[in-house]
Amino acid sequence: MAIDDIIVWTGFITGIIGTVVATVTLVWQLLQWRTARKERGILTLNAHVLKPWSDVTVTSVGGWPDGIELFVPRNAFPPEVAPKIPDEGLPLSKLTGLFQAQMYLSGHPEHKDIWSLEVQADQALRKYNDARRERHRFVETMVTEGMAVAYPDLTAATSQETPEAESYWLSQVIRVVERMSYQFDAYGILNVQMSKSTMNVGGVARWSLTEQNSMPLLVGVSESRVDDGKLKALLVRWIQDQRLSQHNLKMREARAELDASLEEFRTKLKELCLRIDQSGG
Repeated sequence: MAIDDIIVWTGFITGIIGTVVATVTLVWQLLQWRTARKERGILTLNAHVLKPWSDVTVTSVGGWPDGIELFVPRNAFPPEVAPKIPDEGLPLSKLTGLFQAQMYLSGHPEHKDIWSLEVQADQALRKYNDARRERHRFVETMVTEGMAVAYPDLTAATSQETPEAESYWLSQVIRVVERMSYQFDAYGILNVQMSKSTMNVGGVARWSLTEQNSMPLLVGVSESRVDDGKLKALLVRWIQDQRLSQHNLKMREARAELDASLEEFRTKLKELCLRIDQSGG
């Protein structure tokens, strides 16, 4: 082979080697960039979602007796985010990035135990709310029928506004029975305290009857009606109803499952958050 040919081939091979080296270098740089970006993404997810999520707690909410929801406390968020969070915290369902965090946990076999606990907690919360709705339907039927028999000449009011005179506030009676029956079954507490107040109806003094922690139950009735003890006796009987007790038992069992799952979930997720911080992603 001529010297010129050798020189040409040497240059050709050198060029190929240079191209390969350049390609490998570029691929390596791209992989490094991708890895660094992924690590930054995990660190961001950890700071803004996983860490706040690890402080999730069960919070009582209004709207229905014994209503609960999962909330993330305000102080669980990073300092730059916390001022934007309401004082009562943020419902877990509204936590930005929650779906990505769920995909992160479910997509990594090494985090399977944490993901399983999250699923268990969600199932327990659903079970609790299903039992609460079943209880409400039972109490609604029992109280509606009972009040119609006990006070056939009064109007059953179900609106959100205080009803007119000569009526009973059916929705409030239902709330009292639900709330107090749960306390009775859980803690053995039964302390039905009634109080009466006067109101003027067309220049005539009328009376309302209230349970100490409720809105008026009887509205604009005669004084004899609020003094006869009938409504208190009905409340006590309904609160102690054994069928109602079974609904409350289902709720308490589901709540116990929820609390146990969340306790372990918080512990394991906090451990994961610490590992992510220590490893840099």
